[in-house]
Amino acid sequence: MADVIDTSEFRNGLKILIDNEPFVIVEFQHVKPGKGSAFVRTRYKSLISGRTLEKNFKSGEKVGRPDIEEKKMQYLYKEGDHYVFMDSKNYEQSHIDQAGLGDSKNFLKENMDASVLFWNGRAISVDRLHPPGAALHQRGRHLEDRHPDRRVSDARRLRKGLRWTSTS
Repeated sequence: MADVIDTSEFRNGLKILIDNEPFVIVEFQHVKPGKGSAFVRTRYKSLISGRTLEKNFKSGEKVGRPDIEEKKMQYLYKEGDHYVFMDSKNYEQSHIDQAGLGDSKNFLKENMDASVLFWNGRAISVDRLHPPGAALHQRGRHLEDRHPDRRVSDARRLRKGLRWTSTS
C-alpha cells in the first residue's frame, strides 16, 4: 500500500481501503480495556455494494487510502437498473447502479446536480444531491453550505426537518 491511514486518524466519513474495496467509516470508538491493548471498534460501509461491516482494529494498525475522485455531475435519466449522470465540464456520461445510489435514488430528479464518487475511474456512488434552482431551508432560515467536508445526507436532512425550496 502506497498511502496508508493509521487507526488514530479514523473519523466518521473517512474513506478507507480494505481487501481492495473502498469503504466509508460510519462509526468508530477508541477502546482502552483494563487488560490488553487498545483497539478501535469500527463500523464501515462499502461504497460499491452498500453493505455494512464491523471490525475491531488494533491500535496503530494501518489500512489503505482509496484513490477516490469526486466530480460534480448532473443526473439525466434512469436506464433500466442504472442511473445516467453527465459531467458538466466535458459532457461525458457515467452509469451508476441502484446499489451505488442507496437512499439517494428516492430524491433524484432530472437535471439535478450531484457529487459523484469515482474509484479507479469507475463511478461508484453519489455523495450529495442539489435540486436545480433550490436552496436548503430550515424553519425560515437559509442554510449555506460553508463546510463541504461536513456533509449531511438528504435523508438525514429530511429527518431533521430540513427541506429543499425554490430560490426563484
